[in-house]
Amino acid sequence: DAVRAADEAATLVASCEELVRRRANLARLERDLTAATEALAAARKASEAHERKLADLQASCDELSGATASAERASAEVERLESRSRELAKSQGELRKRQAALHDADTRLEAAQAAYATAAAKLDNAEGVHARLQRAYLDAQAGVLAAGLSQGVPCPVCGSLDHPHPASLASEVPGEADVRAAEAARAAAADAATRASSVAAAAKAARQLADDELGTLVAEVGDETTLAEQSKTTADQLAAARTSLQEAKLDVAKAERLGADLKGLRAQGPLLADKAQAAEDAVAEARSSRDTALSAAIEFEAGLEVTDVDVARGDKSRGQGACRGRSRGRCRSGQRGTTRGAYGLDRGSGARHGRREHGARDRSRRRHQV
Repeated sequence: DAVRAADEAATLVASCEELVRRRANLARLERDLTAATEALAAARKASEAHERKLADLQASCDELSGATASAERASAEVERLESRSRELAKSQGELRKRQAALHDADTRLEAAQAAYATAAAKLDNAEGVHARLQRAYLDAQAGVLAAGLSQGVPCPVCGSLDHPHPASLASEVPGEADVRAAEAARAAAADAATRASSVAAAAKAARQLADDELGTLVAEVGDETTLAEQSKTTADQLAAARTSLQEAKLDVAKAERLGADLKGLRAQGPLLADKAQAAEDAVAEARSSRDTALSAAIEFEAGLEVTDVDVARGDKSRGQGACRGRSRGRCRSGQRGTTRGAYGLDRGSGARHGRREHGARDRSRRRHQV
């Protein structure tokens, strides 16, 4: 009997020690479950942060979706204004050219008119000299004839034999050569006046043509003031358009960078989903291991009369009868079931927690699939 009692006490001690080991294992499994649950929460948080970032980045890309079209419109506007600026510069150059031509025509006309006035004055003078010499020459011819008359000799002009009042001969009488020279000078002056008149007429016509051409150009493109105002307005518009084009190009570059970032972020989605799924699987596995160990420990403890190893060891030393009596008292007084109470778990709460985690896994899985 003593040997049997000793064996039973030794068995009881061994069972209590096994219970201690099982409780220690449960504590470890509970810590593993807590760590897995925290890892799952972190994975879900990372997935949610990823989804928010993805949504924000997509919104930014949507805002810049028209950047390329805006850049093309801005580029076309710059080209149009540059072309307009060149046209205005060309018109201003042509206007200055026509104005210079008109100024030259005015100068040539003034010179031609002055030359004609001089030639006309010379012609008037030459005609006066010629008329005076011609008259003096003709007047002198009567005196020459009178000098050759004799009393009783018929006059070669009238045939009279009497010459009561013969014409006197002036002291200076122009000769026929003088008259011919005056006539030649008059003819030369007349020719010069005619040429000067032709030159003046041509200059007047050229001046009218230059004025007409300038008027036509002004009617087409505007006067100097109008062109200057249009050039300034176009220059201001061109500067603004170039600024808009530069901003549009920056938006295009930004849109390209955001598009690349969005592509990379989308590629991270499956990885995060896999990580979250792995975390969910780890939680399920940790919970399953914990629940299995918990059930086994509860079942194991239920078959023990003593669960306190120190008590079992004391019973072994004091004898079989006293040990069993005290062991039954302690077992009945609440030692059993301490496995559940020590960890705050029972089968019902574990099942409910499992159902919540299972539902959370389904929601997370659907979210990552979307």
